[in-house]
Order: sequence, then structure tokens, then C-alpha cells
Amino acid sequence: DPVQIYLRDLSMLVKGPGKDQVIFYSSIETVALTKRAGDVYSLRFSTADKKAFTISNRYVQSTGRVDDKSSAYSMFVRVLHMHLKAKSKAQITCRKLSHIPEWQKLLIVVLLFGISYLLDFKGIKLFHPAIHGAALSGIALLIITLSEKNRAVENSPRTEIPREYLPA
Repeated sequence: DPVQIYLRDLSMLVKGPGKDQVIFYSSIETVALTKRAGDVYSLRFSTADKKAFTISNRYVQSTGRVDDKSSAYSMFVRVLHMHLKAKSKAQITCRKLSHIPEWQKLLIVVLLFGISYLLDFKGIKLFHPAIHGAALSGIALLIITLSEKNRAVENSPRTEIPREYLPA
């Protein structure tokens, strides 16, 4: 069974496996809205006692089937944001996570090795071609690794949710 969250006037009630939890809006310290590749959105919040909760627009059933709950997720985020604006001093951040497919990473590395050998073929020699290739591959992997980090992190104005962080 999925966890159910009921938004009330001063708090939210989290009903799930085990005991129910009441979380007061005033105890929420951070909120992070995340847009992942495709149509996957999530909201993560943490409380003063260091408990963290993540809510997504996707629900994975016990059979493995994934249901899109974008409408309910959008409504939840909007109503929670309304409560937090009035009753919390939570820091709200938004981030876009991008994903570069493995074949594109491999293609970048192969292209850079190819450039290294082309330079050698044309007679442009600064180092041995293998060193060129290794250096260019290392640079490519560094660029890819840095681009995979939490890209486009921005603080959100407390008065609005940027549209790109909610499903359409």
C-alpha cells in the first residue's frame, strides 16, 4: 500500500506502514523540487529532527507497473507550498537533473580518441597519440561527470513554484 499524506491546517499526517506521523509545517526546514529526465518529478523535504521524506509523481505497484500520478502530485505540491509560505521558514530549492545516456558518453570518448589520432595523422604532434587520447578522454569524462551533478540548482522565490518543476 502506498503512503498517504493528509495536509491539514497546521500539520500533515503521514499514514504508512508502522505508526502514523504528524509533521508540523513549522518544523520543515528544507524543500527541494526536482525535475529529472523525462516526466519524473519529486519533492523532498526534511524536518528539524532530521527526518526526510520524498514524494514523486510516479507510483510503483507491487507488480512492477509504474503509474503516473502527476495530477495528484501537482495538487499536493501546490497546497503544501501554500501552507509552507504561511507557516514555515523552509528554504526551497529547485534542481534539474539531466541524464546523459551511456552510448553518448562512449561516443564522446571515441570521438576524442579519433581526434587525437587525426592530429597524429596530420603531423600535429605535441605528445604521443595515446597520451593525447587519454588526456582528451579524461577531459571528456570530467565534463560528463560535472554535467551529471545536480544541474541548475536555484533558490525559488517563496511566493511561487516555477512551472518547469511541476508536471503539465
